[in-house]
Amino acid sequence: MLFALAVAVMLSPQSSIRKDVAADLTDPLTGESNALLVQKSDRLDPTKLSPKAFAGKHWEFDWLTSGYGKPAVEGDMQLRFRIYSQERKPSKDVAFSVAMMDLRMWQILYHKYKIDHADMGSGLRLVDEYLCWGGTAGGEQTLGDEMEAGHNRRVNTIYIYDIASFKNPIEMAREVAHEYGHAVLPAIGGFRTPEDWANGYLGEKLFLRWLRDAGETGRIDSSAIMGAKLLDLDAWVKKNVDPLVVDASSHAPNKALLGATGQKAMNSYMGLVLYADSVLPNNVVARAFKLNGSTSARDFPDAIVDATTGASYTVNVPNLLYGKKLWLPVGKSKVKGGKVLARSGSWAQVQPTVGSLVILAPES
Repeated sequence: MLFALAVAVMLSPQSSIRKDVAADLTDPLTGESNALLVQKSDRLDPTKLSPKAFAGKHWEFDWLTSGYGKPAVEGDMQLRFRIYSQERKPSKDVAFSVAMMDLRMWQILYHKYKIDHADMGSGLRLVDEYLCWGGTAGGEQTLGDEMEAGHNRRVNTIYIYDIASFKNPIEMAREVAHEYGHAVLPAIGGFRTPEDWANGYLGEKLFLRWLRDAGETGRIDSSAIMGAKLLDLDAWVKKNVDPLVVDASSHAPNKALLGATGQKAMNSYMGLVLYADSVLPNNVVARAFKLNGSTSARDFPDAIVDATTGASYTVNVPNLLYGKKLWLPVGKSKVKGGKVLARSGSWAQVQPTVGSLVILAPES
């Protein structure tokens, strides 16, 4: 169900790239075979140097694991991830696990939102990850430059440090999702705590919830989440994601709070995104990301409204929000299957009644 191992796999009839081991991954949402995990069996020669210098020295990496995705049904596999590691243990290769989770996140992100790596600001299709022996446990994502094959190229890089301490499955999954969020989700910042940019913490919550949901359908197992048990992942989502969704559903967006710099402001932004992802059509959320137009969280409510303007849509009411009053971007649209209780600008508090809850564009 998850993947089939093959030896000496050609990536496509047109490709001259040949790898020694591949995992063919079916999409957790569509069932299509649209991702490929490959490993170079021999040590890199020469070794790969980290773009970032540590105390004036670039660290060396001996092993390469790559991830390919197929954005178009009729297209070829395209390189999306390169994971460089300083060791490869046959019994438990962390680079293989990281690559597996990366590809699963890419598959769901692309299927749900048609968002690829280059679409959210960096302009780069490739994400490079370095699994490091040294450094303080944790990770970071950076944009920078490096020389490769005699050419200077812009790179989107993730570093995970002190890889020997990388043992708790849920914490590993959280860290991988956090840094991937920094690399590919919209850069909304200006916060002072817990960190400057929200896309890392948003990545944890968005990607781990998606993976939890895919696990509940049986389309992935623990191999897609760094070996974490699905029950543990579900508990993490219920503790760290669900309260933000419920809170965001219970009031109109607060721009003053969204414009602040503390933890409550970041939570308000993340809750709004997670709530929108819960109840609005995928294309609406993807469009809102692209319409935000700034790095400020206070602009996101208007981006959601703009993304829904002139279109009718059906509201998805998950079990978490069943029976609750919901604040929705209604604007001048009509509400079918619900009663409007209050308004705040373009947002309305709606009590679902019977049948489907549908927001009808004015001309409908």
